[in-house]
Amino acid sequence: MKPKIKIGLGIVVALALFNVLEPASAANDREFNVVSTTPVDGSKDVSVDTSVSITFSAPANESTLTAANFIVMNTHDGDFFDGDISYDNPTFTVILSNFSFRGGGQLEGGGGLHRGANIVVKLLNIEDIYGNKLVGSDGIAGSNFEFHFDVEPRETEADEDSPGFGLLAVIIGVVAVMALMRLAKSEHRK
Repeated sequence: MKPKIKIGLGIVVALALFNVLEPASAANDREFNVVSTTPVDGSKDVSVDTSVSITFSAPANESTLTAANFIVMNTHDGDFFDGDISYDNPTFTVILSNFSFRGGGQLEGGGGLHRGANIVVKLLNIEDIYGNKLVGSDGIAGSNFEFHFDVEPRETEADEDSPGFGLLAVIIGVVAVMALMRLAKSEHRK
């Protein structure tokens, strides 16, 4: 080989190696963030048996996805909930599901989150596979990330699906008809 060809081949090999190695080093330097949550922060009327999902910007270090690093709490009464934790690596998504009282207490309806509760989900000490700490709600890597949502309200007797509501509507209707009949009679006598 002539020297020009060796130098040219060396440059091509060096560029190829740089392009292969560069994405890993760039990934190691970028921020590790929460991309989305379900339910979204501030959601209302979330089902009591909902699953919570958190999608990250990079693959998570699965050893940091433990029950100790996910806090699910009712802010009204301070009750904590345990649940199953699963991780979908291709989508970088953690799923929290099958909630129950921490300590095995009974919930309304036998399971799920409290009706009418304001739930806060806190993520602590989560890292990506590159060792980057999760950026918290305050924008600082390594601080806590949290989001809130409200669970569907308790059913009351005023709910349209409630038998009590139907009976009340019938009584109001009968009273209104009787009042109209009295009014008509008094007008007729004049």
